[in-house]
Amino acid sequence: MKFNTSNKLSLLVLILSFSQLAHADFVGRLGGQAYYDTETNLTWLINGGAITGTKYDEFGGGLTTWYSAIDWAQNLNIGGYSDWRLPTLQPLNGISFNTFRSRDGSTDVGVNISRTGTVYAGSRASEIAYLYHNTLGNKSIPYIENQREITPPGGYFTNSGPFINLEPGDVIWTNRKYEPLDDAAWAFHLYNGNQYIEQASDAGRALAVRVGDVRNATEIPEPPMMILIGTIFLGVLGINKRRTN
Repeated sequence: MKFNTSNKLSLLVLILSFSQLAHADFVGRLGGQAYYDTETNLTWLINGGAITGTKYDEFGGGLTTWYSAIDWAQNLNIGGYSDWRLPTLQPLNGISFNTFRSRDGSTDVGVNISRTGTVYAGSRASEIAYLYHNTLGNKSIPYIENQREITPPGGYFTNSGPFINLEPGDVIWTNRKYEPLDDAAWAFHLYNGNQYIEQASDAGRALAVRVGDVRNATEIPEPPMMILIGTIFLGVLGINKRRTN
């Protein structure tokens, strides 16, 4: 049985549409409380204000110290999963942290970390930097030698993706304490895409994440892409057959 041009075009459009859906970075989980990132194999809780109203809400509005953020994440049990944590942080060079501030993403303190076109482009050493620059596509202060850069109104955090209760001025805690100081931890500033060392007793926001996918018992796994394509193909065959009979 032959396909006419119209049938072929319809089949192609349908396959491409399903392909785009199947390759989306974020897939909703836990009734919309979380999203699974198919690229990084991480599941994020999307509510940046999840601490609000709990005993960990030390500053109000979901803002808390690094100490309370760590404790909150370690005691989470959502969807039957209890291995939640704050975003991890490792040295960009794989050996030791470079705390010299840079604007070209070449050190662990500064902007443009993991961003396309930098020395460590695509690095996942900092989960929050990778999420900010690569997954969500936000920018940092550009690296312009000897030239002052004026930050646009509202900062560089222009795409929050599926996340809620996050503001451009928020500081996001990582899971790593800065050991040389008694009261310091690594954090990430959404306003300008800056990774830096913050006083651990100051106010920041906690985002919980875990490795791997999560599902409720009521959630049905997505069928593999080839099954989807096969289903579409058979459907078009049936339509074409009915038209020719």
